[in-house]
Parts: sequence; C-alpha cells; structure tokens
Amino acid sequence: MKQMLWLIVAVLSSLVSAESKKNVYFGDTHLHTSYSYDAYLNRKFSADPDTAYRWAKGLPVIHPYNRTRVQIGQPLDFLVVSDHAEMLSDPSQMLDGKDGKVVQMRCLSPASPCDVFDLGQARVRDLFISVCVNATRTGVVDGCFIDRAVDGTPPASAFASSAQLSAYQHGHVAMMAELQRKLGDGPVVANH
Repeated sequence: MKQMLWLIVAVLSSLVSAESKKNVYFGDTHLHTSYSYDAYLNRKFSADPDTAYRWAKGLPVIHPYNRTRVQIGQPLDFLVVSDHAEMLSDPSQMLDGKDGKVVQMRCLSPASPCDVFDLGQARVRDLFISVCVNATRTGVVDGCFIDRAVDGTPPASAFASSAQLSAYQHGHVAMMAELQRKLGDGPVVANH
C-alpha cells in the first residue's frame, strides 16, 4: 500500500510540474528616451530609441549622464520604448541664453533644473495650447496644469538680449490668455 501511495504521489507530481512549467521573461515595459519631453528634461540627450534597444540587446552604449561605456551582462528579453505621443522633444523649442546654452530654471530643487521653452516662438506656444486644449476635449481632463518650465520667467540675466526677454514675456502672456480663451471655464493652473 505504501508503494502504491508513493507511485500515485510521483505520478501526480509529474503531472502538476509538467502543467505548471512557465516561461519567465525579463525586460522593461516603460522606458522613455530623449524623444520624450520629460526624459529630455532629465538630461537624457543621448539616450535615443536606438541606444535603448542596443543596451537591451546587451551591446555597449554610452551612459547619458556620466558618459561612460555601460553594458548589461544579460540581454533583456524585451523592451518597450514608451515615448510620449505629444510634445516629442525638440531642442529647437528650448530657450537659448546669452551663453549659447539652453536656459534652465529651478524646478523641484536646485539639483534638478528644467530647460525653459522659448515662448517667444509662436510654434512653441501653439504646441502647448493644442496639447492642453486637445486633452480637455477627452472629457477626462477639465483643465490644464502648466509646469514651471512654461509658467515662470527666468531671470533677465539669462536672456541673450532684451529683445529675447521681451519676446518671451509677451509670448508667455499671449499663451496664457489664449489658453484661457480656448478652455473657457476650464482652469489653467500654474505652479508658482
């Protein structure tokens, strides 16, 4: 009887283990590259989709922050590059300062600066307005939150010229007024 019980347990164990075999895959389901606005603001200038996929395949790449060669020991089984559909990063939308570099403002802390959009350019203002207005038309969003890189003026010393400062200030006022006009009763929230 004892041998019969062991035989039944052995048979059942083999059936259970055969049915419970599963494949396990390792990867990343949500990666932003330099093409996404938020990744670009986090200084990921060189981490484009090609770089991300090369890294996931186990090939060496240059790290976007410390500029050293990095490589994972085991390639990922999958990688999902989930860049934003709206506001794909375009460095030409950023405000260039008098030193030729992109103007930055303190966002969350002095250690995490944000690049400032050039609101003196009509195409940049139009982009923000269209993204905000289109989001409110979904019925899920009832207003627009304008973050510090859009709603706030850098110090005058950061601008290349007084004409650039004036264009930025006038563009900012025009954009906020146009947003409010197009949103009607929808709120425009700024994080000063």
